[in-house]
Amino acid sequence: MPFCDKLDKDRNGHVQIQDLGALISDFITEYDRRHELKLSGEEKSELHNKIEDEMDFDSCGTIDQLQLKVFLTRMYD
Repeated sequence: MPFCDKLDKDRNGHVQIQDLGALISDFITEYDRRHELKLSGEEKSELHNKIEDEMDFDSCGTIDQLQLKVFLTRMYD
């Protein structure tokens, strides 16, 4: 999965969940803007944590390509 390959800095097949932090925050900010939700900072933080938890469903601190595919499938199916 090319997207995951770009984020996998040490090429071990896993992406550190904290490396996705800025990407997740940008996604939330853009989603909020496009849908005019006007989320508070606390709501954005809670949503950020929820997304991280859903992506890293085995709580190991990293995600692999399968976890990313499962997350994206659940979100967009």
